[in-house]
Amino acid sequence: MQWATYVEALNRRLPPLHLSMFSRSRIQDKQVLVDKDPEVTLNQLDGLNECELVAKANEALVCMSPRLQQQGPAELRAVGAKRLHNGGIIYDKPETTRWVRREKATFMAGFGRTMVVKERAISIIVKFVLIAHSPDVLAANRRIECNSSLREGMLLSTRWIKPVQKHAKGQKVAHLIARLRTNKDANQAIREGMIIASKRTWAIWMQKEPWRCLKCQLITARHLAASCNQKAMCGTCGKGHCTFKCQVTDRAELWCVNCKEKGHASWDRLCLEFWAASRQLEDTDPEHTYKYFPNQDEWMWEQQPGYEHLGPSSGWGAPSGRKYGYDR
Repeated sequence: MQWATYVEALNRRLPPLHLSMFSRSRIQDKQVLVDKDPEVTLNQLDGLNECELVAKANEALVCMSPRLQQQGPAELRAVGAKRLHNGGIIYDKPETTRWVRREKATFMAGFGRTMVVKERAISIIVKFVLIAHSPDVLAANRRIECNSSLREGMLLSTRWIKPVQKHAKGQKVAHLIARLRTNKDANQAIREGMIIASKRTWAIWMQKEPWRCLKCQLITARHLAASCNQKAMCGTCGKGHCTFKCQVTDRAELWCVNCKEKGHASWDRLCLEFWAASRQLEDTDPEHTYKYFPNQDEWMWEQQPGYEHLGPSSGWGAPSGRKYGYDR
């Protein structure tokens, strides 16, 4: 009698939607991201195609010391590269990428000192955190890990969604973005909450939002500000100056570039155009249907209310009236 492996048995039980998401999660674990150092202005990889990018990575691997090469996998090489819109490069090959993450300083010395290996991070929204929390204090993260039973070093950073200087007078709580190292720790934080500033708080995973070019302010734009050839528009009042220079504070003078309406700014997440773009994004991305980051454990397959029985043929349609984002 031939026994099925654990993975085969698991795959037989997974509905098609879960199986697809489980596969995507496993692929992400096998990748490493190389990006431009934020301290430099030029990206030395801009002129290279995928084949040249793979060759450059393999040159860096060859340049590493024989001692480190012996400690690595038997076949130490890059086989695939994908260029991201922001200029970053994703490299594929499970054994090699895991080893590069561990020896990233030595690898980048041969790859190019203007580039860095980015830490893989999972972002979640932690709601109604006491503003007594100090995101800039490193010891605060270690305290959160200890109090919340998270593994040491898994909480990479926290930051307020809205800058402290923009908090309302007398405000006591605010929403926080927490970055964790793995899906496992992010799921634990969503399921069990996090104790921050002596208060248990609850988290949701940070949904993707439509891109908005910070130069022309268009939500439908398929570009970033660095490559925008449109006229600069203020995201607050809609006039021809940079948003950070805007002095308008009267809500009646706000103007949205996307819906061409007064009374709110282009960055307002209550804008109907933003909601429409969010619905379109959500309808085409199955990740929006999940409460947790899907993995092999059954409790991670839980879906948001109204999505429980959606499959590939359903178009991932969002239930009417669902909220988008986190600060509506």
